[in-house]
Amino acid sequence: MIRHSTFLRSALVSALACLLVIVVSESEAEEPLAVVGGLAPGEILAKLGARMEAGVSEEQRRAYEGQFDRVDGDGDGRHSETEYIEEGNYLTPQARRGIFNAADADGDRVVTKAEYLRNRIITDEAKRLVQAMDDNGDRLVQEAEFIGHATAKLGDDTAVAKAVFAALDTDGDGKIRIPEYLRVWGRWARSSADAPSPNRPNIIVIMADDLGYGDTSVYDGWVKTPHLERMAREGMTFTDFHTNSSVCSPTRAAFLTGRYQQRVGIVDVVARHLDTPGLDPSQNTLPRWLKKHGYRTALQGKWHLGTEPKFNPVHHGFDEFRGYLSGYIDYHAHEKTWHHGLEIQDQKGYSTHLITQNSARFIEENHEGPFFLLVAHEAVHLPFQTPADTVENRKPIPKSERWSRERIRPKYKIMLEEMDKGVGEILEAVRRCGVEKETLVLFFSDNGAISAGSSAPWRGGKFSHYEGGHRVPAIAWWPGKVAAGVRSEATVMAMDFFPTVLELSGLPAPPEDRPLDGLSLGGLLLGKEVDLSQRELFFGYEPKLGTAMRQGEWKMIVKGDRRELYNLESDPGEKTNLVEDFPQRAESMAEAIENWKKDVRPGT
Repeated sequence: MIRHSTFLRSALVSALACLLVIVVSESEAEEPLAVVGGLAPGEILAKLGARMEAGVSEEQRRAYEGQFDRVDGDGDGRHSETEYIEEGNYLTPQARRGIFNAADADGDRVVTKAEYLRNRIITDEAKRLVQAMDDNGDRLVQEAEFIGHATAKLGDDTAVAKAVFAALDTDGDGKIRIPEYLRVWGRWARSSADAPSPNRPNIIVIMADDLGYGDTSVYDGWVKTPHLERMAREGMTFTDFHTNSSVCSPTRAAFLTGRYQQRVGIVDVVARHLDTPGLDPSQNTLPRWLKKHGYRTALQGKWHLGTEPKFNPVHHGFDEFRGYLSGYIDYHAHEKTWHHGLEIQDQKGYSTHLITQNSARFIEENHEGPFFLLVAHEAVHLPFQTPADTVENRKPIPKSERWSRERIRPKYKIMLEEMDKGVGEILEAVRRCGVEKETLVLFFSDNGAISAGSSAPWRGGKFSHYEGGHRVPAIAWWPGKVAAGVRSEATVMAMDFFPTVLELSGLPAPPEDRPLDGLSLGGLLLGKEVDLSQRELFFGYEPKLGTAMRQGEWKMIVKGDRRELYNLESDPGEKTNLVEDFPQRAESMAEAIENWKKDVRPGT
């Protein structure tokens, strides 16, 4: 009899755990919960959750704490995902991963004892409540059963009971099944906030690839880009905007985390033979943080922060991902490289057009907001292919012409023009949905141009610590909020966008153990006087390029024993090395670089 009881208990717990895994995965794709019956989800959770916690005996609470301690193998007072999976018991790894995700309320990829206790208490008590309400044993809770129990046993009034029932009855059939109850309750349990504030803006980031400062006509470049020009006329154009690196992956890591990329161990292009295989899912990212607070999130286009499934964008807070994982793909032939979430699922067409179309669709489907959309274009990165360069139209390229500027430049121009049209289509989708006054759009490039493009008037380009490597075109657009036709000379960096969004959305900062390095540009965007002239910025690309530092108008580059010092106000082209003319400044900036390198070691 004991053996049978143990077996049944194990089977039941395993089944419920698997059910929780299903519940967690299904809930990722659902719309944020709205206010029901006059009560926000957070209000209902506060009412019922507090009652549940109060009803747990001290003996049961100690049992939960003992279970937590047994899983906490290293005794640091928190659970890592690895500890959860390895602890095992009779549950499958999939089941334990689902439980871990449900308990990780703040999305920082560790579960504290408080999170663990709250999740266990609410989940277990929720299951008991469902079982108690199921008077006839059909595993369904009718509205009358629910309201009768809530009013008689929990002391709720009928209005509250009906509001809760309406929220739990996700398919609207007048009955609650256990999966429905756990799905909605799990979402409430993972959130400590009320329904999203209507004042939180939608966020769209359009990121070009390898686009130089001197390419687009917004900056007097050689390619006419009318849609970017209109965006600039209606918004703010930055003349001193910097990416965190002069190459792709580090810039994206810093932008998504709001921290120097060295802290997450990505200082070079993500590839199997270089640096690190990808951005660790334990890192806090802007989409994860926004998703936690009610935003719908999507990435359309390029990822380049890890090709293995565990590094996939869906594990970094993106509800939707359509695009590619590597540094570049064929613009036309991507049957084996185009993803929809974790699965390879091709879409026929030119990649620039697909990214634009998917972005416009996401806006239309989620315009009631709030939403966060990252539009990560492939253009103008190699391979240099226009819409006309379909597989059947191509001719072999002689090796001598492969990197010919004369061959590449005409294609580069068309590629940029197509991306510019895409910018126009995305902004038109925002206008068509009537949410232009609720939507902040930022356009910028991930680094400077290759030799076929232009980073003029700056020295250098991609893979360079000179200004042309990391000073890039950038435009902010938010009608009614960001003043039209403004040109800002403020020294800003891509990693500043994370704290900027937090300020504009009224959201709290991430956990204190991973503070943001960026500064909020909220005041700057809204027309307030903000002095960023003397801030210190660092561009680390060790050991290939060394480390650069910006301090006001001064710029220093240190690689090994070589030091270069430039005054960008009098020498914007970085032609005259002033190390010997200003030895004290050179020494103090070199010392600051060394201190910074120690401060941003991986894991800090």
